[in-house]
Amino acid sequence: MLTALAALFGYLIGWVLEGQITDTVAMVSYTGLVAAAVMASASVIWSGVSLAFGSRMVLAMADAKPIEKADAPQLFNVVEEMSLAAGVPMPRVMVMEVDALNAFATGTSTSNAAIVVTRGLLDTLNREELQGVIGHEMGHIANLDTRYMTIVGVTVGLIALVASMILRTLQWAAIAAAGAAAIARARAVRRS
Repeated sequence: MLTALAALFGYLIGWVLEGQITDTVAMVSYTGLVAAAVMASASVIWSGVSLAFGSRMVLAMADAKPIEKADAPQLFNVVEEMSLAAGVPMPRVMVMEVDALNAFATGTSTSNAAIVVTRGLLDTLNREELQGVIGHEMGHIANLDTRYMTIVGVTVGLIALVASMILRTLQWAAIAAAGAAAIARARAVRRS
């Protein structure tokens, strides 16, 4: 559905551009069809890239480091309990060395999932609170929410990027048009 939304957005962009260039509004726009195909292709390609490498990119951006059971035995114990209860393989356990209280799950399948917690969360929560947080993150892994969120993020990001490029282009075009009009007025004043 999101790829169809991206294609529709591309079609509308092409349709408007064709109308601006030709001063006619066709019901079916060739430029719109090309733009729709480009947006749909970009959506599929970026979704594929994010499915293949998204988890690694997220973990690298978060600067999450894998830890051993000896580093945080209570955390490992809780993750093992929750993975058994959810019926999913044990995800990788990682820590971000920040004081904020946060946790997240990533991975496009239960076999490559990871749960990341911050050092602040580990230092602040007791076992029951930690179970609640890990249970929540394990729910994202078991329901494959992390895969869906990855694809949604990429496709919505693509649409936002294209919209931003169009907005900036229109702003620069307006500035250029205003500058050209000012130059034309100055030349007209000099001639008279």
